[in-house]
Amino acid sequence: MIASHRIDDFNNHTALSPIAGDPTHRAPDCETSQLNAECRAIRDAHDRARNLAIIGYVGAGVFAATSAVLFVSAQRYAGDREPNTTAPRLACAPVLPGAGVTCRLAF
Repeated sequence: MIASHRIDDFNNHTALSPIAGDPTHRAPDCETSQLNAECRAIRDAHDRARNLAIIGYVGAGVFAATSAVLFVSAQRYAGDREPNTTAPRLACAPVLPGAGVTCRLAF
């Protein structure tokens, strides 16, 4: 979403371009062949936002796949144990709100 806003900013960027009938006339000035400093900054912000979005989507896919593998392997492991035995367990969860992880080990 941020990347699409940045590309809209790039496409809609204008500079003062007076003409005979209108001294306050503005015209689009971001052309990919010759970028001024403002247009280059907008394009770079778009590229960063796009790259972060791609990294986020790939990361979410990796976490989802890892979660599925751990869920299936935990079910298999639980089915192999005898009902009355307890095995050490490690549980981790994200700390919300904020960044971090908390873990607990039970015997």
